[in-house]
Amino acid sequence: MKAKWFFLFAYAALAVAIVHIGNDNNWRDLLRMPSYYSDLVLSLACTFVIGGYLNWLHNSPRSLNLRLLASGILLPALVVIGIEILYLVYYLRMPLAESSVFYLELPLVILFCAVINLWYLLRRPLHEAPILDTSFQEINPISYKDYFIVQSGNKSLNIALDRVAYFMIHQKLTFLVTTDQRRYLYDRTLTETAGEISPTDFFPLNRQYLVHRRSIVAYTRTQTRKLDVQLHPHAGQSVYVSKIKSPAFLKWLEEK
Repeated sequence: MKAKWFFLFAYAALAVAIVHIGNDNNWRDLLRMPSYYSDLVLSLACTFVIGGYLNWLHNSPRSLNLRLLASGILLPALVVIGIEILYLVYYLRMPLAESSVFYLELPLVILFCAVINLWYLLRRPLHEAPILDTSFQEINPISYKDYFIVQSGNKSLNIALDRVAYFMIHQKLTFLVTTDQRRYLYDRTLTETAGEISPTDFFPLNRQYLVHRRSIVAYTRTQTRKLDVQLHPHAGQSVYVSKIKSPAFLKWLEEK
């Protein structure tokens, strides 16, 4: 309810403020100018539309990150200024060189968008965390593959999960490597494959290797704080886990 009142009154105040800031005319002169009323209508319309957009942006189920700077401030500011330019040029017939759109309205719109985004960010921790409906997940647990169709020449083979050591990328192709050191072409990307198998059993060491924990023999810390992982069957080359990904890998390795 409070958010609704904020939406009605605060946004209306912002719209009126945008029209009056930097305007040197007195009230009597303003009330006699037809453009004053069209300015108010345009300002109110833009403010409430952008306000509704920001409300949707902050209440939609997405994580807030640096992209908020573009989607929550720059994008609405550019849209508003674009509408303002069209209004000045085609409705008021005013040359842009005689307007204050770039040195007054644009900074004001960016400032007000930043303030509104800040308001949403500050009140976000006060919200109760949403209750997730897990009933569907309990009835329909995630199902992972137990068998994989691979290619061996012209023949298609059905490889059981317990034979899989790891998946690897070689020359932009995905291969399934078995525990008995056989390698088969697998018609999936590594990202698609990761969605087909249990994250409890498999871990993406890097962009080239998605390995089962049974295939990890040992690991060595390098001077650059990366991990050099030894696999079985041997990969034929060094397999590294980056220093950024190392904590997650070590935690996963100790979980089971």
